[in-house]
Amino acid sequence: MKGEVRAGLSEYDGKTVAILKTLEARFSSDANYINDLIDLLADVEPAMSDGSTWLLKSWLENGGELSKSQTKRLTDLISTLQSWVAQLHICQSIGCLRLDEAQARKLVVWLTPLLSHRRPFLRAWSLDALCAVGEAHSHYWDKARSALQAAQNDEAASVRARVRKLQDRFRSNDP
Repeated sequence: MKGEVRAGLSEYDGKTVAILKTLEARFSSDANYINDLIDLLADVEPAMSDGSTWLLKSWLENGGELSKSQTKRLTDLISTLQSWVAQLHICQSIGCLRLDEAQARKLVVWLTPLLSHRRPFLRAWSLDALCAVGEAHSHYWDKARSALQAAQNDEAASVRARVRKLQDRFRSNDP
């Protein structure tokens, strides 16, 4: 199946989500689907990386859960992501993951430089992801809170909007 998913993703132009939805409908019930997506997420070809991370994000947002071994493989591979779009999809997915301490630590290290990335959406969603890690592992909450405070003055409205949403979320439920 991985070859078929790869072939389908090779047609992905980075914009046409219909291709991804077709692949999702065709393969998402296959037992190896998620493992194949994780294998493809660090591919150097942006279509593979961007498409597979979009599919993984969609699967997680629709109630899918990674196993412990899949989560470990994902967190082991994130530092190899080259595409900012793939990085964005992973940042948007982090709140759906159950992380052990080692995985949380890896993510904090990976997310920290993304907080100052030149792309505003990546800055905004890396902040969101860092807050999700802090929520799950409270000893990272001070780092997340500091990043939230710093991002209040970001030049991009999208980052400041994400800050406000995160502050509203945590205002009454401070971890």
